[in-house]
Amino acid sequence: MVVLILIYWTLAHLITKSKDPINQKINTSIIGLCVMLQPSIISQNVDILNCIQLDPGMEVMSSTPTESCDSQTHMIFANYIALPSFFIWAFVWPLLIFSYLFVKKKQLYTGAVFGKFSFFYIGYRMKYFYWDFVIIFRKVLLIILMTFSGFTILSKLYISMELD
Repeated sequence: MVVLILIYWTLAHLITKSKDPINQKINTSIIGLCVMLQPSIISQNVDILNCIQLDPGMEVMSSTPTESCDSQTHMIFANYIALPSFFIWAFVWPLLIFSYLFVKKKQLYTGAVFGKFSFFYIGYRMKYFYWDFVIIFRKVLLIILMTFSGFTILSKLYISMELD
């Protein structure tokens, strides 16, 4: 996807013969892509970590019941790929952007900050610029709750509709 973004903005820049630098457009597009993909990536990582017990002593992945949670492959994948990826996408990435915006709080409506990050706060009053991050963390909590809870599908649907 990132390659497609680079190709698109490079072609658009060449076709329009714009003198504006394309770096800001590329950065904004990549950040927007990350925002769109974040819930899916978190959900997939949590699914890998979620195991159910079929028989005593036999746990399998809830998303792929043919894959044993006790296998060496699953343990390595869960511990070294899924878990770190979950923490990066669920906490590190949003906290880095929030920290940057918090430091630049007085400059939210100026050039580079506005161009790259305005979709996080444009619909809110200045003093509530952080609210989109509250929503992001609520989505993370909802994904975790829906994956690891023992609720029925109808209960999960009701909870997700109430919290969304």
